Amino acid sequence: MKASDNRRGHVYKLDFIVGTDQSSSHMSPTDNLPLNVSNIRTDAARGKALGFSVLAAMLVIVSASASTVIGTYPNWDGSQTAGWAAAAQSFTVPAQDVLLRNFVFSLVGNGTSYEFSIVDLVAGQPTGPVLYSTVRPWSVGDQTISDINLFLGPSQQYAAVIDFQGYTSLSVAFDWPDSFDPYPGGAGYWLSPSQSEWTTFPNADLLFSAEFTQVPEPSTFSMIGFGCVALMISRCRKRRP
Repeated sequence: MKASDNRRGHVYKLDFIVGTDQSSSHMSPTDNLPLNVSNIRTDAARGKALGFSVLAAMLVIVSASASTVIGTYPNWDGSQTAGWAAAAQSFTVPAQDVLLRNFVFSLVGNGTSYEFSIVDLVAGQPTGPVLYSTVRPWSVGDQTISDINLFLGPSQQYAAVIDFQGYTSLSVAFDWPDSFDPYPGGAGYWLSPSQSEWTTFPNADLLFSAEFTQVPEPSTFSMIGFGCVALMISRCRKRRP
């Protein structure tokens, strides 16, 4: 610290003289401040230990909340959508992992922008209330919608809808094999240019993946909260004169 900064705080200088009386030690600017170096070191060590304990607990939670990924990636047969106003993919939420974190699909063509949304299925159609929505600029290749963080019903079906914003040429990649369904947990949908009806085809699914994670129990959050409070108390004690 520069000399000009000394006006903003106190500078303590300790001169320990072995074998002399306590009055021979000099402290500036006050000479009545009790100081125990060993206690400070102990409190600092305890604070660090608590900090590492809280961090370890959080790491355990993250590792315990392993993700589940569903979808058709990376098996793409080269099929590409053309002549439709929008496309959608229904999917089934895993029984345990109900927090939708990320959704990935692939675009082709040269549109301007698209709207991605998660909706409820109504009578098997992707026409329900919008639960999540975002508008993104168009780019060719994988589109990763991250940090969705949407709680969904376990084992329930929803749909991801991609609106091409008026663009109807080559748009989204999908799988359409002849002999099997790429994703039995849902189906692909395509919206007519007049936007009057959705159409689905047997064994046709968008090229997509969706990542889900578990929601930690309330008791787990309480454990982290108590750990953080204990850490704060320890730090306050360490700073107390």
